[in-house]
Amino acid sequence: MSIGPNTAIIAYRIDAAEFVAKSKALAALPGTIRSVVLPRGFRSVGRASESRIVKTVAAETSMRQKDVRATIRTAHSDHDVVHICRSPWIPLSHLGGVRQTRTGVTVRGWGAHKGAFIVVRYGGNVFARVGASRLPIKKLHGPNPANHINTHPDRYRKILEEEAERRLLPEIERQLDLAIARL
Repeated sequence: MSIGPNTAIIAYRIDAAEFVAKSKALAALPGTIRSVVLPRGFRSVGRASESRIVKTVAAETSMRQKDVRATIRTAHSDHDVVHICRSPWIPLSHLGGVRQTRTGVTVRGWGAHKGAFIVVRYGGNVFARVGASRLPIKKLHGPNPANHINTHPDRYRKILEEEAERRLLPEIERQLDLAIARL
């Protein structure tokens, strides 16, 4: 789901009432324990899926994982996990490894940009001329993690669903064992 060009949302939701009804162990527990066990299970799924999403986006956009991780926030409750990615287009100068050469600018992981130049006065950003004349110039940008997720939503939704299927039930069982042991 997309809110704008610089925001992407990936959500995984289950019907908690149906889940509780199917699980006899959860139905027999008091509501206070149930309200602790399910969010902890979804938190585990959220952390694992966030890590996989960050690794995938970083690999596909040639960005560092820490830069991608800074753009993603994860929210979870007792019935859903939501990843929200907000990021602007990243200027080439922020990617690191930017060098001025005779023919233009080279950026590590993004190749050469012929005719581009670095303007130190404007924060060391990379610019290119729009036409043959001296002005106007435009700022060159690299990747946008939110736009990348919006471009390939099914891939990232699948990652979240795989993590939920793999981790949710075992984590809820583990949390139930812990909650029962504390009684």
